[in-house]
Amino acid sequence: MDRAPDVGAKLHLIQAAPPAHRDAARHLVHQAFAAGLDRVFLLSATAATLGGLIVLILVRPQPRTATAHGDGAPAVPAPDRSPSPAAADPGGHTA
Repeated sequence: MDRAPDVGAKLHLIQAAPPAHRDAARHLVHQAFAAGLDRVFLLSATAATLGGLIVLILVRPQPRTATAHGDGAPAVPAPDRSPSPAAADPGGHTA
């Protein structure tokens, strides 16, 4: 994989160009930087959009339950009245 050029390499490229072509070299270096930055922004926006869509698809709200009184208050589920194993034998002994 190629190393990304650092600031010194950019200046070296411009200074290595013949004096008649330095403005063109400066323009090309700037254009290459801008094109790379545009690509990074485009990929970031695409990733953010895909992430948002995935969240909208996978994270769904809980379905609403029917109201008990019709006044908009949620119905309270009936308490569980089955005896638990600890309540059946308070001493914790098993048979």
